[in-house]
Amino acid sequence: MLRRLRGSRSSRWRRHVHGWVVVATLCWPCWTASAASRRDEVEVLTPGSGPASVLRYRPVAESSQALAWEWTAMEIVDSGVTVRPVGNLRTAHGVLDARVETVEEEGFSCLRTLRVDGAEPADPAWSEGFRETVAEDSRGRMRSIESAGDLARPSGVVSPWTLHRALDIVFPEEPVGQEAQWKAVRSLELDDGLTVDVEAIYELKQVTPEMVGIVYSLEAKRTPAPAKYTRKVQFSRRLDSDPSARARSRLFVSVTCNGRAFQDLSASLPRQAQVQCQVIHHWKQGNDWFGLAAGEQITLKVGPPDA
Repeated sequence: MLRRLRGSRSSRWRRHVHGWVVVATLCWPCWTASAASRRDEVEVLTPGSGPASVLRYRPVAESSQALAWEWTAMEIVDSGVTVRPVGNLRTAHGVLDARVETVEEEGFSCLRTLRVDGAEPADPAWSEGFRETVAEDSRGRMRSIESAGDLARPSGVVSPWTLHRALDIVFPEEPVGQEAQWKAVRSLELDDGLTVDVEAIYELKQVTPEMVGIVYSLEAKRTPAPAKYTRKVQFSRRLDSDPSARARSRLFVSVTCNGRAFQDLSASLPRQAQVQCQVIHHWKQGNDWFGLAAGEQITLKVGPPDA
């Protein structure tokens, strides 16, 4: 499956890009029910020109999707000029299922199940898979998330259980036309004990009644990390070997992501999507930043199982 995702599907993706009807910058979805209550507003910056469309999800009750899923993570370092990989590649693949449970006038709920068929290197947390029920309104704004138990997370900065929610798309309230732009700020849970606010701008080029195609990016600048998260992070031999130096230092986290997707408006997840994120750790001691930062680069791909 991994080879198909990187091979024939990627070539089909390149062919599809030329036929996309929408180019956009995607706002990141909210990650918890409490985050939804804080970060629901979407601000239209430019209404666009030509015919305006009201973008809404129209899911069908008891309909389902089965998407082939691939996750890759690699450690990276940032010199302030370039970002380069330093090894420790980790991969996993499986199937992401989404079933629409209920449809109401104001929104819908969907049961999502992630099954992992293989991973390198092996991690016991992968065998747990993932299962949650997500409730959204018709614009894609998250109303609640109910996970099935306290699931273990595979090691790394960004859990696959979190990153898959990047596939959700949020629409503005008012109609928008070609070249429209709108902005949203949402919360992104990187791992236990760390949540950051991310901001992004959508740019709408064109839309059909059945589907939108998007290209997106987002950014969260240096955000202070709590002690619980900081204790998990290894940065440099100097800090790891000198507890007093580490105690005097403070960790900040930056996030940048970009991706692309084809989204059926009658479904809760895209038919095909790819997102890549860089999560960088910055250490500060007093007023001075360390010259070298480190983190992870994570890529998530989904698409038809037979692609």
